Amino acid sequence: MADAAADPDDTLDLDPEWGGGDLAESIEAAFGFEIPVEEARETHTVADVYALILRHVRAQPGRCATSMAFYRLRRALGASGVKLSPDSPLEPFTRTGARAFRDRLQSATGLNLPAMAGGWLSGLGFAALVAFLVLLIGWVVFKGWFAGAGALAAFGLAVLLFRIDPQILPQDCRTLGGLARRTATRSFGRLAAEGASVDEAGVWEALKTLLVEDCEADPKRIRPSATLFRA
Repeated sequence: MADAAADPDDTLDLDPEWGGGDLAESIEAAFGFEIPVEEARETHTVADVYALILRHVRAQPGRCATSMAFYRLRRALGASGVKLSPDSPLEPFTRTGARAFRDRLQSATGLNLPAMAGGWLSGLGFAALVAFLVLLIGWVVFKGWFAGAGALAAFGLAVLLFRIDPQILPQDCRTLGGLARRTATRSFGRLAAEGASVDEAGVWEALKTLLVEDCEADPKRIRPSATLFRA
């Protein structure tokens, strides 16, 4: 995604180094096409991103994508003797951790599920990262070997905690219906290829979801005129 001069009051203010790459990867994964380099270079605003997607997806009538995702997820869960509805809570299925739950469902359904949220171990991991930065500054300023060793230890601990965290379900994915809605957005292209309805309104809603979830954009700033990056 390209950078451009922006009005500070009308920009998503994405990270200029990583934000464009994150958005491009999310679009390609969700909508099922590879963004041509020349088109990415001409993409400066949310409207440009929307137009780019519309050039690569075909409008079509069809079934509800969320319903398709719901039934596929329900089959994959395979709860014997339990009738699962959109309001069914998913906590009973995540006793081994939300990370394993997501991986299992993603493999069984072939759909792209949303990322799970970090649990208390990830919280400790962030604290270890803060300690790493403080100790690193101390090592640079005072040249103390103990600060350098502490920084390395804190960084290693942070990486370990992030890796072993079993994670938890995001707030809006704690029911089967909520997970189906998020999964349908992230599997837009795959479900469209299988007969899901595609229209401009659906593309716009999917794009807004990706901007908020993957690029941490402020939902209040997501409008067609908004530039992607601040100059």
